[in-house]
Amino acid sequence: QPVIAVVWDPTKHASLIGQGSAVFLQGGTLAELPRMLDRFRQPELAGVAVFAHIDLISGLENSEAGLEFLAELGRLAGVVTIHHHLAKPARRLGLLSIIRLFLSDSRSVERGQGIAEKSQADAIEILPAAAADRRPCCLCSNQTEILFQKRKLPLTQTRTAKMPAPYFSM
Repeated sequence: QPVIAVVWDPTKHASLIGQGSAVFLQGGTLAELPRMLDRFRQPELAGVAVFAHIDLISGLENSEAGLEFLAELGRLAGVVTIHHHLAKPARRLGLLSIIRLFLSDSRSVERGQGIAEKSQADAIEILPAAAADRRPCCLCSNQTEILFQKRKLPLTQTRTAKMPAPYFSM
């Protein structure tokens, strides 16, 4: 079954992280980010697609300027954010975008569908995770894909890779 690790420190549990399809770097500081990304250049983690949660890295602005900085680092496959307006600039910079949606009631589902259609993100992360199951979702109407299947993206392909087929995980 596909696994996407969410980590704050990639130096811990590298062998487990290396078995995943992707990793979301969620936390740390801007000063630590290059060191964390260097860790993903080592053989045991080189095949893991790396996404930075732009909203949760201290010192990194969740703006187009922040995206430009991340794109220049070179090792990232993309970004995770709650800011749907960053999906198009991320694509322009060669980064995949995953929009994080919190679906707590029917109103947030309706709002989420509009965000998914408007943003045209590469993937949507649905929280809480129990809200997602293995059935097709109303948020997929514009070809936006919900997370992705287990697939190791080679380092050379991470910046231009297409998102694999849709998948939900609980």
